[in-house]
Amino acid sequence: MTVLGLRRLESLAAVLDKKGAPRPVFLARVIGALLLGREGLVARTWRGRGLDVERGVAIALGARQSDGLWPAAMAIAAADPPVVRRWLGEEGLAAVVDDGIVLVGPPEAAALARAWLLGDWPEAALARLDSPLGVGEKIGDLTAVLSAAGEVQATARLPGLPPSDALAGLLGTAVVRASQVRGIGAKDHVLVARSELCVAALPAGAPVMTAARDVKAHAATGDARKLSAVLGVVPWPSPWHAHPLLRILKVE
Repeated sequence: MTVLGLRRLESLAAVLDKKGAPRPVFLARVIGALLLGREGLVARTWRGRGLDVERGVAIALGARQSDGLWPAAMAIAAADPPVVRRWLGEEGLAAVVDDGIVLVGPPEAAALARAWLLGDWPEAALARLDSPLGVGEKIGDLTAVLSAAGEVQATARLPGLPPSDALAGLLGTAVVRASQVRGIGAKDHVLVARSELCVAALPAGAPVMTAARDVKAHAATGDARKLSAVLGVVPWPSPWHAHPLLRILKVE
């Protein structure tokens, strides 16, 4: 299960909105705006919703289900729990309060988000991510931290490779043209690793993408050249919807 934590939201908003920010921070701003709406990147928005902007929020995200949605849960540090619950109610979400933390979503996932929110954080971290990599079966993981200095450190651990800088060109996204692999469809956005060493070390049957953006099952004895390892389907909301987050996530 993928977990994303955000804290010190005023500092986080300033880092994401800083002009001339490096490309990883710019991408984080774009992703945040797509998921939460542009107003979601403004700290006063969260204060108005009753959040404790210093302790922040954590989101736990499961794998995509057959209905096309990603099951999700949230743990929200509340300065004013009734206000948080009222805001969530306006979004059609039921919540419970546990010692000042507002929980939304399946209990197991919400508990994971809560533990992540209240756990130990790297010094000066404003956001951190921990995500398993693989489709159907975990083959690696991705961890990332955004610091108050606006620096992003991201590490990918994949078959056939030592721990690698995920921002150095190893990882990328692609839109699937056609797929022979269950759980991945045409027009899906997928995370890929562009590495022959990684592809060669994949187990038989793991999804790979060709240069033509077709997804197929990997043959363990096949040629790894011009292939990319498919690491997961990426939630990809449309920026044209008023509530893009709730159109791709299932929070219930």
